[in-house]
This record gives sequence, C-alpha cells and structure tokens, in this order.
Amino acid sequence: MKTIGVALCVVALMAPCLADAGILGKRLIGASIGQVEPGDDYLNDVDDSVVSYGVNLRLPVNANLDVIAGMSQSQLEGDDPFTGESIEADGTSLQIGVQYQFSPGEKINPNIAVGFGRVDVDVEVDGVSADDDDTGGFLQAGVEFGLQDNVSLNVGAVYTTEIFDEDDFSGAAALNIWATEQVLLSVGASYSFDSEDVGVSAGAALGF
Repeated sequence: MKTIGVALCVVALMAPCLADAGILGKRLIGASIGQVEPGDDYLNDVDDSVVSYGVNLRLPVNANLDVIAGMSQSQLEGDDPFTGESIEADGTSLQIGVQYQFSPGEKINPNIAVGFGRVDVDVEVDGVSADDDDTGGFLQAGVEFGLQDNVSLNVGAVYTTEIFDEDDFSGAAALNIWATEQVLLSVGASYSFDSEDVGVSAGAALGF
C-alpha cells in the first residue's frame, strides 16, 4: 500500500506542474493530461503508463505575486507480477500556494513558489480496498524565459516534503504558446530524482 501510495502521490503532485500555467502574471484557468512511467520496478511491472489529468488556476495579486492552485487525479491499473492479483489505484491531489516572480515582464524571470498539497490514495487489490491520505509542503524554484512575444519556456525544480514519510525532488520544463490572446497551449516533461518517474503532459488554458 505504501509503495503504491507514495508513487501515486508523486504522480498526482507532479501533474499540475508539468504543463503549468504559462506566462507568469496572467490570470489563467486550464486543464492538462499526462502520462508517467514509474521508476519503481515493481510498479512498472504493474502498470508502466500511469495516466494523470488535472486542472489548475493562476490569479495574480500584484505585478510580482500570483496565487496558484491545482487539482489532479492519477490512475494505476494492472496485475501484481508476483501474485497475479488485480490492482487498481487512484490518487487525488489538491495544491495551493503562492508564486513570486523577481523580474516580471523581463526576458529572464526567476521565480519561487511555496505552498502545501494534500493527497488521497485509494487502492483495491482483488476487490479489497484500502485508502490513505497525507499532507505536505512544497517549495519550487524556476526561471521563465521569454522566447518570443507569445512563447515562453519554464524550467524549475520542486521539493515536496514528507508525504507518506517520503520527500521528493523533481525537475520539470514546459513550453507555453499563446495561440490567441486568450488561449494558451503547453507541453511539458518532468523527472523525479528520488522515484525516477518520468512524465510528459500537454495542456490548454484560457486567459481571462
């Protein structure tokens, strides 16, 4: 239970960050879908492609500070490689925090974010279910690069504390393109240095 729970919470917490909310300082509401390949050998044998999807929100408070929030769901399904038992697991996360940008409007814009997240995990093994939940904090540091007037690249690292007694450190990058003045498209990738999970995602958001 703990191994699956830790993996799903990492996936769930990573999901909103992969194609996260575009150009800093913009009011956005968006959605993303992603796929994560677990780095854990056992989990990879159960399901080598964990699907995740989520929604996120960004609300600027002033020129430097944004409130950020996200909710995501991840699903794992397969058979235990040793016992043959069927396993189904769902992880749901909710995150809220604030992000501070040091150089708003500049081509190179460093930023930091801090907040907390809650994860709920439900695991069913051959029809017998168990659930667990935990809460932890996160600290994120990154840089947004303005490539063109409507294109930016976000790179960053995220440290998540003590969820199911496990810390996690991951890196992520996202390419963000404003297709119109209101429509943002994003693609992203991430890697967890602790669990060795590898993720990709795509998302779209509306500016308002």
